[in-house]
Amino acid sequence: MNLKITANTTHFFAKLHMGRDIRLIALLILAFCLLPLHAQTMHAQSVPCGLATPQGCLGQPIVLTMVDGEQMQGVVYTVIFEGQRYSLSEEGVSPAPPGESIIGIQQDDGQSSVVTLAFVTQLIPVGSAAPSFTLADTGNNLWVWLFIAVILLLVLLILAAMLMPDTAEPEAPSTPQQEALPADVLTAFLNEPLPDVFFAPRVTSEHIQQSGLPVDETTYLTVGGGLGSFAWADALRISGAATDSIRVIGPSPIPYASYRELCRNSQIFDADRIRSDSASTPDNLWGWPGYALREMWVNLTRGQWGQAWGIFWQIFTEPMLADTYTPRSGAVYQSIDRESARINWSSMFLQGYGRCLRKTEDGRYLLVYLAHTAESGWHARVMIAPYVHLATGNGKPQLLPQLEHYRQSTGDDQRFIHAYESHNDLYQNLVDYGGRVIIRGRGIVASRILEQIAQLRAENDRIEVLHIMRSPQNAMRQVGLARSLRRHHWTAQPFNWPKSAFGGAWREVLEQTGGAEKDYLYSMLGGVTTAERRDWQQLVETGLQAGWYQIFIGEIGRVDHHADQLHLTVLDREGREYAKFQASYVIDATGFDQNLKSNPLLRDLCEHYDLTLNPYQRLMTQPDFEVTNMRNGEGRLYASGIITFGGAYAPVDSFLGLQYAALRSLDSLSAQPQTDLQRLNGMHSVRQWWHWVRGQNP
Repeated sequence: MNLKITANTTHFFAKLHMGRDIRLIALLILAFCLLPLHAQTMHAQSVPCGLATPQGCLGQPIVLTMVDGEQMQGVVYTVIFEGQRYSLSEEGVSPAPPGESIIGIQQDDGQSSVVTLAFVTQLIPVGSAAPSFTLADTGNNLWVWLFIAVILLLVLLILAAMLMPDTAEPEAPSTPQQEALPADVLTAFLNEPLPDVFFAPRVTSEHIQQSGLPVDETTYLTVGGGLGSFAWADALRISGAATDSIRVIGPSPIPYASYRELCRNSQIFDADRIRSDSASTPDNLWGWPGYALREMWVNLTRGQWGQAWGIFWQIFTEPMLADTYTPRSGAVYQSIDRESARINWSSMFLQGYGRCLRKTEDGRYLLVYLAHTAESGWHARVMIAPYVHLATGNGKPQLLPQLEHYRQSTGDDQRFIHAYESHNDLYQNLVDYGGRVIIRGRGIVASRILEQIAQLRAENDRIEVLHIMRSPQNAMRQVGLARSLRRHHWTAQPFNWPKSAFGGAWREVLEQTGGAEKDYLYSMLGGVTTAERRDWQQLVETGLQAGWYQIFIGEIGRVDHHADQLHLTVLDREGREYAKFQASYVIDATGFDQNLKSNPLLRDLCEHYDLTLNPYQRLMTQPDFEVTNMRNGEGRLYASGIITFGGAYAPVDSFLGLQYAALRSLDSLSAQPQTDLQRLNGMHSVRQWWHWVRGQNP
């Protein structure tokens, strides 16, 4: 629940993020209410320090002579400023913080000391009466101001949450109708050679006419159609772009369609919680109110006081006393549906698949894509725009060579499967017949599958899991103050990156480093991890003790199929075979193939313009996410998401990272007068946030 700070933005709400941290709201209100108690001290600090104005020396080291020996209670001290004497009464001191003395004194000898008057409110001439302000009065005022602070906080919560959608028990998200694309049509389109005119360094209008393809034009074009495109289009609409000036090209009209499919295949359903914090709100660029506040408010309105208190306790005590709050996936989908309707996403969306991207002679970009229209069906078209954004998302699931060989030789795709492929029947078969499951990989998906299998054991205790990991991991991983707990060869931390990498100290460090140092920080701060949850740690401990869960260090070698069982050999680090196992199923949870060549559009772009990739073989981008070496006059090409991993910003494939990329690129675009975009500053941001709360069109 920490603040998300965006670099190089002065957005009133986007920089403070409208109190993404409920704890921050409470502290700000409390500080405001307690301001009168310290008004004198704050005023005195502005007075210059000198002989005529000794009160200006408050907070600085001075010489203090104690009138009554070493006794420090109920006495009047004499403060000496260059021969002038002033008395300092204990009654003239404001309350010190709990556990600290009112005035900290470092003894030099019995008569004089060096003191820092950090909490002194007043100096009075010798012989004058002490001020009437007492500690007892302060205590009474404190309770009054605390009461006012609580009332203001409750009013703020009600104001923010009363118009929020119901997210405690999310409904099934809507599914817009779309035209199914035959696989052979897409394959033929991607494999068909491009017209020769599109191989010129810059395509001219004559080239476009020669191609014979229908041509459309727009101002802002985003290709991908997923959550990255959604974040960019949402930021454009909030910044003042009209609906008819934005076009989104992607395979599905639902921006989270691919993400939801991957979640469901990896056993994260709508009622389950995802690995994202309350403030990462794809539907809300300001991030406040977050999902925790919305869910807590809905529980209160339904009379579910216990659940509301549980969330309240969680967000105020995470991660020390409670697990980090994470929203339900269904709540995220529902909130995106709401924002999609608000910004008229459906009127901007065009179903299609990108084939190639080219610079044009007039400072724009040209996209050749496979489109669908009611009149012509599936056919190739051209879209031209001066400002283009790429967010094509993850590639295909990364299949082990052993998995590919097994499928080619046996034709079986039901027993040796990838975690991101649909395999729900596997779990029902385990309930019916039991069996052993071998899991490979130790990220968040592997942990979720293990958790699902553990739940199935309540119905059939003849289910066991053998977890094969390539290398041991035992020692705690730490760099600076960021640390990841390692236990039983699992690396656990609340999110895939430390919070400060999203918007804090580590984000700034990663922006300024490069080469081997950045590689080291990327490996230490990120890498393969799972969520640091107490119930998850208990599950692993219990499984190991009971024996139904076992961990084995090695690498999967050959996989064969005999008598409804998979026979595996396991290799050591030198590639030598040293163990054999039998299993009913093998689940590979090792992620995606992120090679840009697996995407036809990106492969063509890199080859045609000979783009230099970053050390992680992804698109090289500037801090504002402009693709390096792709500027075309006034035209700009931006990218976001996993295809930019390894750049100045680490968590690019997170909800927050997609919004951060959108904000940075929009800051760059709004600086150009021809875009007619308005930066999210001051009252413009306030108005737009209020429109979001009311559900009004931007």
